[in-house]
Amino acid sequence: MGDLLARAEDDIERQRQRLATTRLAFAALLSYRDTERGGDIGFHVRGVDQVRMRITQLASWAREDLLILSPDDSSTPASVGLEAGRAAARRGLTVRTIHHHKVRSDAQAMTLLQSLTCAGVQLATVPEVPQLMLVVDGEVALVPAGLPDEPTGALELRAPGAVALALALFEWVWSVGLPVDNPDDVTRSSVTPFERAMLQLLAEGHTDESTARRLLCSVRTVRRSMAALMHRLGARSRFQAGTRAAEMGWLPRTGLRSASADLEETAAPGREVAA
Repeated sequence: MGDLLARAEDDIERQRQRLATTRLAFAALLSYRDTERGGDIGFHVRGVDQVRMRITQLASWAREDLLILSPDDSSTPASVGLEAGRAAARRGLTVRTIHHHKVRSDAQAMTLLQSLTCAGVQLATVPEVPQLMLVVDGEVALVPAGLPDEPTGALELRAPGAVALALALFEWVWSVGLPVDNPDDVTRSSVTPFERAMLQLLAEGHTDESTARRLLCSVRTVRRSMAALMHRLGARSRFQAGTRAAEMGWLPRTGLRSASADLEETAAPGREVAA
């Protein structure tokens, strides 16, 4: 069992390294600062209104598939992308969207996702969404411009190599995402798959750091998620949160006392559990 876990951790580390390489490549692309056109790379779309319009246009021109990374921030053009995705799915295209885990505890957001699934959109959630991104037919990618003097602009990438990087990023994030098959069930459950997995790992005695590694997220995400769960459960300690989580069926009731104790102990820094 130890060997299997060690190999799994090695696979995760290799995936992290591939993601880091992809991010570095994107950073190089986003440092491009030509004011009008970018030759073989692509060109700028200036201003939030133009970005919204371009998202709608690109989605309407799609022939096969549409991939969307959505940070779920109403101040960004993400909502326009989701509406465009709904329309594309109704035309018979394959549409996949990735969102932050936080939407699972937001009733209004889940209502929107329910309407998307009804239209045929495939959904998944992850602990961290890298950025807003749209990929059309594997030929065009729209990403934030990342320029200090134009925070609302975007780069439309058309070079095969640049679009391949966008595809690689999307597919990697999709591979570690949790599918949203039935938003109604998620809304009623009051706990997301990510939160359930986090509680289980912490109850088994893993530290915040160890839990973050296994869930492919940051330690800050684990601590923030645990604090939010404690608030939702009305718990003043991790021990109390573990007890209430088990009572609600979020953790196995077997070994309730020891699981709650382990949750409390994981709050102490420096404690590591050998895999």
